[in-house]
Amino acid sequence: MTTPDGGQRWPAEKLTTLRLGQPLAVEVPASGRGRRAFVTISPVTTPADQLDGFDYDLGAVLIQDATAHDEAELITMLQAWSLRPDQFLYPWQTDDPT
Repeated sequence: MTTPDGGQRWPAEKLTTLRLGQPLAVEVPASGRGRRAFVTISPVTTPADQLDGFDYDLGAVLIQDATAHDEAELITMLQAWSLRPDQFLYPWQTDDPT
């Protein structure tokens, strides 16, 4: 899907999802055959928002972690990684383990 802005603006429903504290994910090329890789945007949460003792991503390895302080910084970060907001899906539409 191509958008007139080159995919650099968030679709309203996905921006709302992030603002409500829900994650978005996209599958990206992996480092090798038989491997899968994902970029997940997870809004910052407080300790009260977390579930303790539930390891839902057994075997997953964090390759890189970055924090954007606002939506403009998030767009800049995604551009550096050659990603566009319109590529991201809701986690249940992907196989992202997070």
